[in-house]
Amino acid sequence: MNIVFDLGGVVLDWKPKPLIERMFPMNSDREKMSTQVLGHPDWVELDRGTLDWNTATVQAAQRTGISAELIRSFFALVPTILVPIPETLNLVRELKEIGHRLFILSNMHSEVADYIEKKLDFWNLFEPPIFSCRLKMVKPEASIFRHLLDYHQLEASETVFIDDMQVNVESAQALGIHPIRFKNAQQCRQQLKDLRCM
Repeated sequence: MNIVFDLGGVVLDWKPKPLIERMFPMNSDREKMSTQVLGHPDWVELDRGTLDWNTATVQAAQRTGISAELIRSFFALVPTILVPIPETLNLVRELKEIGHRLFILSNMHSEVADYIEKKLDFWNLFEPPIFSCRLKMVKPEASIFRHLLDYHQLEASETVFIDDMQVNVESAQALGIHPIRFKNAQQCRQQLKDLRCM
């Protein structure tokens, strides 16, 4: 079986709230960072690779009234909080040892993708990763899942997709890929067993 993992929230811990709380003491600024930066369409365009950090910083500062310097510092620290989830990595290693082909399909900013490719050391467990920013496509768009299947020459019926976002797994499922909505490694392991992958 081909098993495709999302990164943030699945293989890598993604909890921006503590970083926001540490950097922005005012509740009003914390709310703006959550809703008008992380929750803004610009964040999706960063993932898509059609917007760079410098432009996003200027636009976010204008939108929120928060200083560009502080927002720039926040962006710079975002890659550093993406750290591996040990339980998921253990699961990945087990699947690799069994003989499954393992893949990555991740919505990711260009700067973050570049950083983690250099910083993290688990890439040998996976075939070449697919990052949204390098394709100008993002999940849950069907086009990025079609690219995954075509690029790696995979059959949808022989492929499992694991993601923490329901909308993404539903998009994959619509193309005939087996979906797993990730909540934690233990739950994911059980669903993989149910699919007879373990």
